[in-house]
Amino acid sequence: MSGQSSLLVEKLRRLKRRIDKGQCPGVDFIHLNVLLREPAYRADVLRRVETNGSPELQALAREIMANDPGEPLMAKSPTETLAKTSADKAQRRSWLTRNGIVVIPISVAFVAAIAGFTALENRAVRVADDIVSDTVWQSGRRYILDDVIYVDSARLTIEPGVTIEGERGSARQSAG
Repeated sequence: MSGQSSLLVEKLRRLKRRIDKGQCPGVDFIHLNVLLREPAYRADVLRRVETNGSPELQALAREIMANDPGEPLMAKSPTETLAKTSADKAQRRSWLTRNGIVVIPISVAFVAAIAGFTALENRAVRVADDIVSDTVWQSGRRYILDDVIYVDSARLTIEPGVTIEGERGSARQSAG
């Protein structure tokens, strides 16, 4: 950093300290690092200080503007540069683009397996009302009786493989 730049940085620090002490009603707070790195931010702050600051701050702002080269006074940190480079790479290739050839087939197989197991699942059918029309209880299903169930003037066919369970106090009764 040249002597001129060092002097400018020192003046900007002095400006920030006075602003932090409340000497410029139009500017509550400024970021010193941003002030040093971003010429547009620096120009905006200096313009607001020149408009709203005390006469002493206005003079300091004019002095800084007269010597400001309009360039960053401090290099960007290596972590900022690294973060920007990583972000640029991430924008070019998303995670799915990089891993899609593996992820998509595995996802499809997983969904198919879940759907297959669900299709074979032993589904429970709750029976709460009397059976008054011809009914078939299908093989592979579970029928749970919620109460005393009457088969009245109807035929109930129970296929092999049906499981019949009952809640407390339930039963199946045939009338006639």
